[in-house]
Amino acid sequence: MLGVGAAVIVFALVRLLSGGRFSDRLAEIGDALVFGTLLVALIAGWVAVQAFAAATGRPDLKFLIRFKLAEPNVAVFDVVRGGPGDEWYVTSPGLNQTAATVFLNKHQ
Repeated sequence: MLGVGAAVIVFALVRLLSGGRFSDRLAEIGDALVFGTLLVALIAGWVAVQAFAAATGRPDLKFLIRFKLAEPNVAVFDVVRGGPGDEWYVTSPGLNQTAATVFLNKHQ
């Protein structure tokens, strides 16, 4: 970050002492200062995101699907052939497994 600031200052001094109209030189110096400020802000943002990622770490989550009348994370279905076109379809006779509860918890 110090290098960016030094480069912007050197550029500003060179442009201020070079030829051309004074207003043009001031505009170029202003552009260089804006560019330097943008670089510093981008670097600071990147550092903040990296610090947040290091502080929080990866989440350790436990995912669980619970069907009615079945063990957790186990669904019982039957594949049956029949119907008007003699096609295959999935059924859960007597178990009523058309609804499930989904749990998402953080491991402790």
